[in-house]
Amino acid sequence: MPYNPNHYPKKKMLKIGLLGTLTATAFLTCSGAIITPSVEASDVSSSVQTMNSKSVQYPASNVYAVRGVRNDDQVLSAANANHYETRHFQILWGNGDLNQQVTPELLAQAGQMLEQSLTFYMDKLHMQPPFTSVLSSANTHPYKINVVIMETGLPLYEKGWAFAGMDTDGYPYLMMAPDALKNDTVVPHELGHAVQFAQSNNSWRDNPYLGPWYETIANWFREEYITSADYQQSGGTGVPELTPPYVRALSLTAVNGRAYYEAWPFVKYLEENPDQLPGYGEGFMAKLLRSGNPQNQQESFYELIARVNPQTNLRDTIGRYAAHMATFDFREKKSYNEQIHRLLQNGELYEQQLYTMLNAVQGQANLYEVPPERAPQAAGYNIIPLQVRIPAGQNSVIVTARLNGLTQAADANWQAYLIVEDNHGISRYSKPFGSGEIVQQSITTGEKAYISVAATPSLSIMSQSKMGIGSWDQTFSEKNKPFESKPRYPYTLQLEHAEPNLSPIGIDSGVSGHRHGNGGGFVADSAFVDASVYVAPNARVLDNAVVKQNARIEDNAIVRGDAQISGNARLTGHAMAQGNAVIDGSAWLSDYAIVDGYAAVTDQAHVSDRAIVRDDAAISGSSSVMESALVGGYYTVSDHAVIKGMSIVQGGESKEKHGGASGNAITYGDFYDDMGYNLVDGSFSGYLSIDASVNTFKDGYAIKSGSGYARSPIK
Repeated sequence: MPYNPNHYPKKKMLKIGLLGTLTATAFLTCSGAIITPSVEASDVSSSVQTMNSKSVQYPASNVYAVRGVRNDDQVLSAANANHYETRHFQILWGNGDLNQQVTPELLAQAGQMLEQSLTFYMDKLHMQPPFTSVLSSANTHPYKINVVIMETGLPLYEKGWAFAGMDTDGYPYLMMAPDALKNDTVVPHELGHAVQFAQSNNSWRDNPYLGPWYETIANWFREEYITSADYQQSGGTGVPELTPPYVRALSLTAVNGRAYYEAWPFVKYLEENPDQLPGYGEGFMAKLLRSGNPQNQQESFYELIARVNPQTNLRDTIGRYAAHMATFDFREKKSYNEQIHRLLQNGELYEQQLYTMLNAVQGQANLYEVPPERAPQAAGYNIIPLQVRIPAGQNSVIVTARLNGLTQAADANWQAYLIVEDNHGISRYSKPFGSGEIVQQSITTGEKAYISVAATPSLSIMSQSKMGIGSWDQTFSEKNKPFESKPRYPYTLQLEHAEPNLSPIGIDSGVSGHRHGNGGGFVADSAFVDASVYVAPNARVLDNAVVKQNARIEDNAIVRGDAQISGNARLTGHAMAQGNAVIDGSAWLSDYAIVDGYAAVTDQAHVSDRAIVRDDAAISGSSSVMESALVGGYYTVSDHAVIKGMSIVQGGESKEKHGGASGNAITYGDFYDDMGYNLVDGSFSGYLSIDASVNTFKDGYAIKSGSGYARSPIK
């Protein structure tokens, strides 16, 4: 969740000072401390039996003392709240709201989870424990870590779900609602925040360039824990979270507004070090977290890595990491690939979002160019699957790839790899190749092949492009740091014996069907197609799809599921309508466009390139959705509006309450909106840029215009 004061679990704003920024799984600065007698509770029932007592006495213990959480002049402790303790944690809760959910079972489960994950972080990830203050001026006696259960009637903790922070004395603590406290993926994430704060007195401090990485790091802590043998042996059921937000944004510099929690695979690469690069490996992340420079608040994450590990060039690090992401070649490779397969199967992810589909360069054989909107930013990358052409009678072929950069920008650089995955799921890698260089790899029948291309300009260029979250910090707002200011690195690939795999969907050999009388295309017997409809020889109408009136299904287009095509609608290229999609009027789907779910494209609207329209979205008028854009939820696009680039627009509660773009509104670049704004004029990019401009910064990037928002005139 992005920084937003409304997400704080407090009635009043807690101070945010030199200790850090609020994370929502969050990192916030509170105030206060109280010293109480050292206690140890091993019997959950004894603490629950006294829940209505304001003070509970336990036998003294000489392991760790307990203390309260002080927020300015307000103290929460065992003296004014219920409490339960484990060896390293004190859990505090009140007597109101959701306190009935604080059961003996919840406390026991949470206590075990907290202890187990903390032990893993200290023993296996080599982290310093978060028992002492991160302020050198404070009392650094070791204390148990406080966990406040929110929504149980405690003043200042009435609302919220999952946070981590430090109080005024610099002691890390956690704040979680009952539901969050029993979640075995949320608890390790929040504890990861607390552990990070404890590394070398929170050496990352308030650096706005490192701030977004706090969420990445916390997710990395969680991922390491839930994939560990310790977790599995304890009966944990959590699974790795390789999520669509990150894989949709691979070409953008990490971290970016739409994927900062999810950027943990890069951190995992540094710690796991599958390529045995000098300076990385087990314990590297602990070293990185202890090596921040509070005196340099301008240092980016990439600069920090380069300073901590000068043994390996950062270009090699990013290039090799991108290559491993082609097949998710890490220790948990099998789990990651299974998860991606599930996402693709259930429609949460589409192949043209995960992979980059290159465009054929007209008039030049075997030459392909990255689409402009997918040209990688600094440290961004593309994964291109290949269709290998093995000559008849042979079982292998030598594939050749040549990369050519298409920009003369200072210090422009690319690092690419040709990756082959054999029949046993083992990946092998070519040597790295850059602009003007060629590689070759022998590929055997049944093997899969990919090319990864990472943008690896010099560290100084990366420093000029370093990212914060534009909806958190006005320094990085779309007005102050527009999308156009972030350089991109386009390129072409020349291929021999292979071409980009565009993944056409084949016909199940068991499908019963016939050739349509008007055009000769394949129509499943279960589908309905009017005689007046044109279905081209390579086009297909499958499942229970209905195509009526004067619709045309041309080229290699596909209609399947329960989709309905009518009027003068056209599908061309490799376009596909599926689910319960409705295409009507003179609407046109072209290239590799996909319309899915209950989405409707009507009138003269056009969906093209690699764009996706899904869920209950409605595209009408003479509007366009193009390039690699995604329109979902109940979002509407009408009039002459254009959604393009890598825009993601979605959300809304119903057909009556949703966001939309109309008039002459245009979204492009990395635009993101799921908050229900209506755009009526002008061009917008950026992550949550409308909300940040209108509600947070009031900087005039977007201005109120009638019933919607327009882009303010550029001076």
